Amino acid sequence: MKHNSLESIPALLCGHAEGGYRDGYRWRCRICSSFWDLDSNVIQNYHYDDSYPQARRHLNVDIGELKISSLRRWLKHLNRDHAIRLGVPSERIFDGNNLPERLSESIDLWIFQDSFEHLPKHADFVNWMLRSSAPAAGVLVVAPQAGSFSERMLGRVWPHKLPDHLFHWSKQGLVSFFETRGFKLSAEFNPLKTISLQVVLAHIAHKTGLYNLQGPIERWLPTISFPFNFGEQGMLFKLGALPPQ
Repeated sequence: MKHNSLESIPALLCGHAEGGYRDGYRWRCRICSSFWDLDSNVIQNYHYDDSYPQARRHLNVDIGELKISSLRRWLKHLNRDHAIRLGVPSERIFDGNNLPERLSESIDLWIFQDSFEHLPKHADFVNWMLRSSAPAAGVLVVAPQAGSFSERMLGRVWPHKLPDHLFHWSKQGLVSFFETRGFKLSAEFNPLKTISLQVVLAHIAHKTGLYNLQGPIERWLPTISFPFNFGEQGMLFKLGALPPQ
C-alpha cells in the first residue's frame, strides 16, 4: 500500500472494530491476525500502480512496457481464452467489472480456489453472490492463512506474500466476514496440493529475481511431485448452516 501514515490504511476487511497494529510490514488485526500487506504498491482504491508489470514476470511472457489498463485487459483475455480452451462455454464467463444484477440461475456452490485473496472488493462481490445464491448455497474457500506458522516464521519470504495479495485472511477473519453475510462454517480441511521441484524453483526465482538461473537449474531437476501444504487453509461455508460439531 505504501501509505505515508497509518491513518491512511483502509479498514480491516475482517470487520473487527478493535483495529490493528503494526507488525513489521503487516497491519495486523488485534483480534484475528488477518492483515494488510503494507509493502504492496497499491493505492487505496485497490488499483495496481505502474510497478505491477514487474509482479507478473513469473508468467514468463514478455509484456514490455504495457500501460496498466492494457495489462489488465491482456490478463483478462488471457484467462478467458484459457477457460474456453478448457471447455467452459463463453456465455458462462463473466467480466468481474461488468456483472449482471443477478445470474439467470441460482448457484449451489461458489468455489474460490486460490482466488478469494485476489478479489479487489470482497464485500461487494459476496453481496452480489448472495443475490444469485440458492437458499442453502455453499462457499468453498482455499486461501493462504494469515497467522499460520509459516507466515509468522518466514515473513517477507513467505511464498504467499505476492504483490496482488493485498489482504491476508486468517481462519477467524474469514469466519467473521462470512458470518456477517449469513454464512456459517460447515467444514474445514487441510488442502494438499501436488507440487514439483520445478514449482519450488519457480517460487524461489520469483522471490529472488534470479530468473536467468531458473532454466539451467530446471533442466537438471528430476521430475517428481508430492502432496504439500505450506500455510493454506480450506473451509466450506453454508448459508444458515449449523457450525461443525
